[in-house]
Amino acid sequence: MGNIIITFLRINDAQNIRNILVRNGWGNVSICTSGAGTLAMADQLESGVVICGYRLPDMAYMQLKEDLPAGFQMLLIASNSVMTGASSADVTHMETPLKVQELIQTIHFMEEDAARRRRKRREQPRQRSPEERAMIQQAKELLMKSNHISEDEAHKYLLRTSMQSGRNLFETAQMVLLLKNK
Repeated sequence: MGNIIITFLRINDAQNIRNILVRNGWGNVSICTSGAGTLAMADQLESGVVICGYRLPDMAYMQLKEDLPAGFQMLLIASNSVMTGASSADVTHMETPLKVQELIQTIHFMEEDAARRRRKRREQPRQRSPEERAMIQQAKELLMKSNHISEDEAHKYLLRTSMQSGRNLFETAQMVLLLKNK
């Protein structure tokens, strides 16, 4: 289960929600009492869910949402009267009083959505800059000339070497160019 940061004006509200989540299997649940504390904690983590109220001691929920790192989603918990004025496409809303099962299902849904986005982002091929492509091509050409191999074989050599050394293809191409030009 992912990282959850709970941020409320009143610490008792945050503790109650944390207790509910811990009882339902979430282990990495943190409590903050300010927006700045939430942002500091979020910067240390890769992704997660921020559960917060409408108002925090140092900022409103929208300011917090704007400043959160890209891997975080927000769940706003507020009364019905506050919800009518609060509308944002990228903030999930829940009205008080909370129903425990609804809260659990909402957080599960948010985590599944985040996992789906991470998978989709990982599946997309990385776009290389023109400089990176040029350097990789130079390394291939150097390997082709010095080892009398085809471009396909040079590419396979770079890939194999990059995987064995734990470097990406661009770093391996740089290394080949440095070693061969000495």
